[in-house]
Amino acid sequence: MRTIGIKHFLAVSTLAGALAMTAGVAFAQQSRVVRISAGSSDGDSVNYVVRCADKSKASVYTQGKESEYCAIAKGGKLRCNAKWTLNQASEHACKVGPSR
Repeated sequence: MRTIGIKHFLAVSTLAGALAMTAGVAFAQQSRVVRISAGSSDGDSVNYVVRCADKSKASVYTQGKESEYCAIAKGGKLRCNAKWTLNQASEHACKVGPSR
């Protein structure tokens, strides 16, 4: 039976740990949004229906002429941000807790 040297053991252990951490980060960064569908349009506003990965739905809409995105989360909590893209607002709506 062959013995493993300490340097070989440390190298393999370090590589295995790095791979496990990378997989964990990749899993944590998975999108919560499955699909974004354009809904109705009302003047300056456009409404979007967001299907989340947990099979729930959320709502996102644009507000005002600057097209600020607003996410409607669970319990009807509204949060708007002028710097968000449609995808970022959708991720926020699904992360915070979409209405079911």
